[in-house]
Amino acid sequence: MTNGRGALVLVALVCALAVWAGVARAQSPGVRLDSARTLVRNGEYDSAAAMLNPVFRNDRTTPAQRSRAFLYSAAALFMKENMVLSGQSRDMIQRSLRADSSVRVDDDLNTDAPGIRDQFETLRREMYPPEAAPRVLAVVPFLVQPAMLPDAVLPVNGGRFPVAPHPSRRARAFVALTRADAPGVVFWSDTLEADSAGPLAWDLRFRDGAVVQPGRYELRVWAVDPAGERSPTVERTLEVSLIAADTQPLPPPLTLAAFAPETLRLRRASPGAVLLGAGFGAAAALLPAALGRTELNQGLSGDGTAYVVAASVTVAGLAGFLGGHRVRPMPENALRNAELRRRDEASRAAIRAANALARESAPVRVRLEGAGP
Repeated sequence: MTNGRGALVLVALVCALAVWAGVARAQSPGVRLDSARTLVRNGEYDSAAAMLNPVFRNDRTTPAQRSRAFLYSAAALFMKENMVLSGQSRDMIQRSLRADSSVRVDDDLNTDAPGIRDQFETLRREMYPPEAAPRVLAVVPFLVQPAMLPDAVLPVNGGRFPVAPHPSRRARAFVALTRADAPGVVFWSDTLEADSAGPLAWDLRFRDGAVVQPGRYELRVWAVDPAGERSPTVERTLEVSLIAADTQPLPPPLTLAAFAPETLRLRRASPGAVLLGAGFGAAAALLPAALGRTELNQGLSGDGTAYVVAASVTVAGLAGFLGGHRVRPMPENALRNAELRRRDEASRAAIRAANALARESAPVRVRLEGAGP
């Protein structure tokens, strides 16, 4: 019996809570606004005003709900007074706009809604003139754009490639240059203070002072504003090449025809050679008598061997005189040839030096990749 009574109490409590929840929901600002909107649309203006009064006194009413409650109250008064804006309806519109300046009249409030909408917009412009309306500043993204020549030919000595970073707001700009195949090794960098004018300029050299070599290089640009915010890094690829130097060709080597003969070959020996041959012949004829061997000349056979030898030597001396030659130096030609060789070597050395200087001073071409031929 006791258990049955407890169950009945529980059921009654649940029902009471459900009724209370339904009543509370029916009294909520959102439900009352929906009901008031329907009443205004149906022409029940007094009922709509009665439905809205508790909304103004409810602590849970939000500014947007309060604004719409004033809007429906103004619409009910406006329609009840034959679409004439009275002081009271005007006051309701102003209160609605003060609670929420962005409130708009419902399109389907009733068939005469354009009339109340026009009144709303007229009072909105009076209360919030366009020039007095708060301006919402657009959030400008923090970016930096590097300005540079798309294709430049610069002298290697004294030439400078300009890079002008332009941040979207006041900031300090940074520039760094690396090889494309070694992005972690920075060999040139610079910075431009905020509000500073003029570009940064790369001197076409590595950190050790050596002239830049042909190849691809990565240029990175970013900026940091006074608040410490850093912009996204912008990368550009530069193609560096050396312009072919204007060199001189070396002259062809000197041929033998360019030189004068330094000696003269004479086809006649000196008279001393003839005298020397005759002397040897006489010595050959007298040698047997001097040795006491006259039989060599008078022998049994009587062949005259010694005289034959003497004659042969004499004839040989004469033949050497007639068929031999001698060489006579020509010092003038030797000096001329030496001067010719000296001038040729000096000319070649000067051309080699000029060509080396031209190669070292060859202009450098810096082209932005993708900028065209």
